[in-house]
Amino acid sequence: MNDDTNTEEARAEGEKLAANTTAEELKGDLQERTDEAEAKGYWGETPDPTPNSAYTLGGVTAGEPTPETDPKLRAEATEASEELAEELTPTPGQDSDNS
Repeated sequence: MNDDTNTEEARAEGEKLAANTTAEELKGDLQERTDEAEAKGYWGETPDPTPNSAYTLGGVTAGEPTPETDPKLRAEATEASEELAEELTPTPGQDSDNS
């Protein structure tokens, strides 16, 4: 099979799934995937205070610390992540958009 055939099959499968899925199920699935991506740090708030330069070739060869290599920085990153999670977690009765 070529890529065009695979793409068409995937599109048809997606359309079939969408036709048999309620809006609430889709909304729940989208929210779940969004939460997962944000938890992994793909977008949204950045929980790790480590400068991006520490992850570059220059930073690595210069020995810049990262949470993976430095216990103190690991503790700081963990604390920042936990604080951010607490800040972003709605309390009962609070609107989820923090308005």
